[in-house]
Amino acid sequence: MSEKSAMIEYLALLKTAEKETADLYSYIGQTNAAANPELSELFSVLAQEELVHAKYFDMLKDFQAESETLILELGDANESIAAILEDIRKKTETIRSFGKAVAEEELIRNALEVENGLMERHGISAIHITDETLRKLFQSLKFADAEHIQRLQKYLTERDKK
Repeated sequence: MSEKSAMIEYLALLKTAEKETADLYSYIGQTNAAANPELSELFSVLAQEELVHAKYFDMLKDFQAESETLILELGDANESIAAILEDIRKKTETIRSFGKAVAEEELIRNALEVENGLMERHGISAIHITDETLRKLFQSLKFADAEHIQRLQKYLTERDKK
């Protein structure tokens, strides 16, 4: 596989990770709508934001396909994003198998783990990007992940105060 093809595959994996995270969050939002509208709203909003992130990776794939140079040095990036994606899939399978029986604290903990993995990957990618505009895009994704983490943690803090 050429370096360019590997880069496009990496970007596709990042898109898939964002999309599957959105699917997981959407499922959590839907299954908790009646019993916990506040939790449902949080995860529904996060799901929509993850879909926006996925669209960024479509744009980056198109950019890379047209470019003669690689937008970043890959290293073991495909392996690490594949591991993150596998973790998202395992969490989704577990949560779906238990349905509404998953405690909200467990749902939040799983989401925090996903967001931390994505934030780390976006941050590492930002370091290795040569194009300043694309670096800012990855930095904004890392910031968005950090904001998701803050909202999830705030939800737990607010819930514990009740």
